Amino acid sequence: RDSIVDFARQFDLGVFSAIILLILLFSMLRNIEKRHRVSNQLFAALLVCILLQTVFDFLSWVWEDLPGQAARMANLTSNLILYLVTPLPAVAWLLYVHEQLFGSRRAWLRLAHLLAALVGANAILALWSLKTGWFFSVDLANDYQRGPLFILHALIPYGLLLVSFVMILRANTSTEPELNRALLVFIVPPLIVYLRIQNRGLSTDALTGTFNRRHFERIIQHKLSRAGREGFSVIIADLNDFKQINDRFGHAAGDEALQQAVQLLRQTLRQDDLIARFGGDEFYVLLDIHDENLLQEIVRRIEETFTRYSTGAVSSYPLSVSMGAAVYQAQKHPTAAAFLAFVDQLMYQDKNRRQVRVANMPF
Repeated sequence: RDSIVDFARQFDLGVFSAIILLILLFSMLRNIEKRHRVSNQLFAALLVCILLQTVFDFLSWVWEDLPGQAARMANLTSNLILYLVTPLPAVAWLLYVHEQLFGSRRAWLRLAHLLAALVGANAILALWSLKTGWFFSVDLANDYQRGPLFILHALIPYGLLLVSFVMILRANTSTEPELNRALLVFIVPPLIVYLRIQNRGLSTDALTGTFNRRHFERIIQHKLSRAGREGFSVIIADLNDFKQINDRFGHAAGDEALQQAVQLLRQTLRQDDLIARFGGDEFYVLLDIHDENLLQEIVRRIEETFTRYSTGAVSSYPLSVSMGAAVYQAQKHPTAAAFLAFVDQLMYQDKNRRQVRVANMPF
């Protein structure tokens, strides 16, 4: 029921936005006398780009979480096009503002060439993200997540809008104050679109960039609904001695320890493996693995990665994790809560063994 309501709300918003944009575009294009002006062409391009953003933002929302490889490819394609298109409205707007305020064709062309290089760089990184996940990725569960370089992508449209804002303010001494006021007002629509699109991914943890608990619980429920057709596993990793790091070195060092722990996990895991921060220093990893031996091999590699880091680390403290790991079996754990509680118990058993081993070490 909730998903139907969400779909209706998202659909109504997308259709309403598209209709408004199409009306504006049609009204502009029907005026034959003004159609060929550069400023009007730029404004029409701005409307088209915002329309494309709206459409592909809606499509990426529609395809997310749907089962099947075809849905995942559609989700991946929609997000790729969205990332390619996102800078274009701000580019069109900045060129439009420059044309309206200054009208210098030589300066306009120089600005256009600079913006084309910026759009090209964004496109290269977006395409390369299909392999690296730099801007975004879509995991095997068909869930979208932002990548570590997402901030670079987001800075492009906001930065260009800021440049246009400063450009309008600096030209405020012109003989056409009404034009300046109109341009300032028209910054609002593309800004609203960007804010709406950037709200995607609110399922992530702000400090570490991993998913948060709410998103993980939603995904695990989705996985359980398909457990009869495909297996999966969960690793729970708890950072050892995290309280001592906070107490001795401060909370800033504790934040750095959490971020470093995530980097070490990502170095070891595959790109499609889902990492979520579940608590203060506890991370849950969801893997599309149904083989117990392979799962234990991954656990061993994670431990080796943390050991290598701690051995050669330049930080003042070592990092290690206690882990529990299990392959989901429906007959043993019919609910998500029961399965996660079982894995959590395995993690605490590992933590207790480590504490006993440390206590028995000779000094």
